[in-house]
Amino acid sequence: MNVGKNCYIDDKWIPTGLFTGLYDIEGNEIYTSNKISVCGCSSETAIVGKTDSGFKLFFGSDNGSVQWDLDEKTIKEHRIRVLL
Repeated sequence: MNVGKNCYIDDKWIPTGLFTGLYDIEGNEIYTSNKISVCGCSSETAIVGKTDSGFKLFFGSDNGSVQWDLDEKTIKEHRIRVLL
């Protein structure tokens, strides 16, 4: 799957429709495979995925694909919003 800036990750990290138990800054539920707007990084959008260590945001950068932990701190700090 292309996560932006022509960076690709294996589709196995992006399951479809798993509820993360988290909500974006507007109160929308966040599910895996949602496209998300992100502030404060080199990419404006990310994809929600899941690894063995929990839910992640995957996005492309000039240096390759990046993953961030998806948690309340990240949601607030980077103004995470589900793109509907």
